[in-house]
Amino acid sequence: EGMAASIDPVFNIYEMAMPWAVKRTLSPSTDKGVQVFRSTIMTEENKIQWERLLELASMNNSDKDSTETSKQPTATSTTASEKRNDAMKNAIESLMGSSDGRALRRALTDLDTIDLILKLSSRDGRPLLEKLSQQVVSKRREKKMLKAQPTGATQSASETPTFSTQGTTQ
Repeated sequence: EGMAASIDPVFNIYEMAMPWAVKRTLSPSTDKGVQVFRSTIMTEENKIQWERLLELASMNNSDKDSTETSKQPTATSTTASEKRNDAMKNAIESLMGSSDGRALRRALTDLDTIDLILKLSSRDGRPLLEKLSQQVVSKRREKKMLKAQPTGATQSASETPTFSTQGTTQ
């Protein structure tokens, strides 16, 4: 950490270790670990423990708010924040398709979906729903941008078909 701090004064080893810690937390390897994981996020009736989830989400938002108000964002801090967020997403995404993510996938499969829908549509669940919606929209935009990139010759503006008011192509 000392060497990293001499190169990057805002370096925080805990922030850099967070994706690894999240991945390890979401991928318990023992039966006891799976039981603890499930009891942490779900009740015995397979309902999400919303208070814990919302508390974690609000802690994350309050950390961002306090960081943003305590210092002006710099290119370095913004880049570090973006890299950390990307690392977190990659850690979770890599779990979903790997054998290490078995406990997480099983918990998601066992989840009481009616409870999930009711909570997300409630006033308390609105911030979480908005955050999830923003992520879905962002992913769709990324996919559209990738599809829109030309793979060969591009169509010029003069080759683009236009439509007249009668509905015929010109």
